[in-house]
Amino acid sequence: MRNRLRKAILLRSNFVFSGGTASRVQRHGVWASVTNEDATTDSFRHSLLYANNKRIFVFHLSIRVPSLHQSCNCHNSHWPQGYVETMTFRALHLLAFLTSVVRVSKADTEFPASNEVPLPRTDVLSHALSAAQTRLSELILSNPVIKIVSHGSPTIALDDANLEVDNIALVHLTNLQLRSSPFHMMSAVPDLRLMGLSLYGSIRMLEVTGNYTISVEVMKHTSMALITSDRGSLNLTFENMEISGLVGLNFSENKLQFHTVDLLYRPNLVSLRIFYKDVRGVPRVTEERSSSLHGRVEEPIYTDLAKRLNSLIQEELNKLFRNVTIAQLMDGKSGTEISFKSSKNARIGNLNDFINCILNITKENITDQISIPDFENSFEKKLGLVTIRGNFKAEGGWLKGLETIHRTADVTLKQLNNSIEFSAAMGLRTLEFGYARYRAKLLNVGPSGALTASVGSNSLSFRGIVDYTDSTCRVTSAEVRVMDLQDMKLKLTGLSPFNWIFSKTATSVTRRSKFNVARAIEETFGNQIRNNLKQFDCRQYFPESTVKAVDPVTENSESGQKEL
Repeated sequence: MRNRLRKAILLRSNFVFSGGTASRVQRHGVWASVTNEDATTDSFRHSLLYANNKRIFVFHLSIRVPSLHQSCNCHNSHWPQGYVETMTFRALHLLAFLTSVVRVSKADTEFPASNEVPLPRTDVLSHALSAAQTRLSELILSNPVIKIVSHGSPTIALDDANLEVDNIALVHLTNLQLRSSPFHMMSAVPDLRLMGLSLYGSIRMLEVTGNYTISVEVMKHTSMALITSDRGSLNLTFENMEISGLVGLNFSENKLQFHTVDLLYRPNLVSLRIFYKDVRGVPRVTEERSSSLHGRVEEPIYTDLAKRLNSLIQEELNKLFRNVTIAQLMDGKSGTEISFKSSKNARIGNLNDFINCILNITKENITDQISIPDFENSFEKKLGLVTIRGNFKAEGGWLKGLETIHRTADVTLKQLNNSIEFSAAMGLRTLEFGYARYRAKLLNVGPSGALTASVGSNSLSFRGIVDYTDSTCRVTSAEVRVMDLQDMKLKLTGLSPFNWIFSKTATSVTRRSKFNVARAIEETFGNQIRNNLKQFDCRQYFPESTVKAVDPVTENSESGQKEL
């Protein structure tokens, strides 16, 4: 047993140890050496290990070799290459003599006595996870109703939005407010091997109210026949919303956390009512019902609505289940708890490295600065009883900061037969954009100059599907979505003496710029990542046992699904 435990300890250090017997360990101890190559720092770390039946001693020797690698890729930069060999005492003495570069440390952890419980076998852990998943599902569904509120208020503010038709921002949606029925969770299926939770539920009704305005040029556009006035208000309802998707799980200080919520919202009926006044000032109402959102006024509202709902549901889940612990799920069994933590950390580490690897390849193949489309908007200024319309045009758009992309949370996974659906939250550490030239004209008079802007906060979502066969592991679909762009700060040169134009144009410029920036980020990263993944073999990050193994957890996954 001691020999098996000694091997387990060395394996947990990502080393493969062979050789030695239990009797040899007990009488003399075992010396071994481990060499790890770090391609990111061009160095070797040589470790000497001594293990007997009481203690483990570790000697570390670090050697830096300039220009060890001309370049590195994901295969060797994220996975240190290690090996273990038994050493003669003469070789050991020669290395230990290099006192200027050798650091000696002692690990005081003793081998457990024979009456202590060893780490559980794989099948024991699998059955423990299956029982834990059932407990977690029952805990979640014991509180099946989540109220959709923000800071205790049932009225939730949404971001302003734009609807584009024929590459022109036609409709500006402002002062959007959301009220929602509660979210009823009908099914919760945890997968603690992949640290994910599949949720299914419904919301009876979502209602969004707000205002709209339309540019002068848009009024002649036939595809927006539903709206016949340049300003008014709207009422939008999504009825019988079906909700399903993934929730990422983690444990912080042994307590359950929901770190990512990536749910999809599918309404069965969408109703839009437009309130406006016709040319004679008579109030009018236009109503339309549909089950499709594509290319309609509802689409940008729906995008922001889904983002806000995911965030609010995540907050409520963490409030409801903040006291759930690993020990509670493992029924107080310390052995399975330790084994689960070790397995979880290793698996999540692999999957996070997978996303990091893709992002590193992407950063090597994109430019930090790209172009964004020009745009043109109108604005108004009242002179007495007369309203005059002006024009704002921006050209030579640019966007930079793409090389600062990074993962911001652990990967969320869901297994589907021989496929894995994954989702990762990402962000850009810095994001700036601008236009080389702008012109603002009112009665053919106005300023011109350059426009620059910074984005204070942002968030992106990276989704994909991994297909695993007997010979390959491929990412078969991938998409990047911008989830949030906030705290935009604009700076325009050449305004004086037309500073008032900034206040008239800032809101519309920010809306349109946000649309252009989001689209450019999604297209640039989406296209590059898809190109990078065409020949990318992900087998090293998704071992076969993760994707295809049939164990008690997989077999009993249906038992973890409770229906209300």
